[in-house]
Amino acid sequence: MKKVALLVTTLFLSSCSTMSTEECKTVNWKDKGFEDATKGNPIHLSKHRKACAEAHVTPNRPLYMAGYNAGARQFCNYESGIRFGKTGRSTSNICNGPGQRQKFIRGYQKGKQIYDLNIQISSKESELYSLDKKIKKARKKSNATEVDHLYREKELINSLISSLRREIIRIEQ
Repeated sequence: MKKVALLVTTLFLSSCSTMSTEECKTVNWKDKGFEDATKGNPIHLSKHRKACAEAHVTPNRPLYMAGYNAGARQFCNYESGIRFGKTGRSTSNICNGPGQRQKFIRGYQKGKQIYDLNIQISSKESELYSLDKKIKKARKKSNATEVDHLYREKELINSLISSLRREIIRIEQ
């Protein structure tokens, strides 16, 4: 039992780590900062410091920040905002340069609308799946009234899904 607990703890702690010991020994800190920023991540310098402590490696803050700032300039635009919003993640605080925030947020809001509509579609598709099960049960019982009612409900949901998809197309244009 203790071995299982130790294994679970080790896996949990390693999953929290931003970098492996080997990565810490070979990392280009400018590239790492750039990578963090272009993924829309906040500054992870303290997390990298903790991850690399075991390897006795201290992050190079000036290089990391130079890469991070360059990555932020590349990331903070309308198109990245759309892509980021479509993931459903909350807005990134890295876009603070002049004019960056407005462009990114405008794109993010558009992407987030699409994400939210896709969530609604998924929910309605789950309802359709449940309705199909109910229809099968009602058919087995030979309950024509219930089957008819369920098919009408299914038509309404399919209509709503089509409407949501049209809204996504409208937003994307």
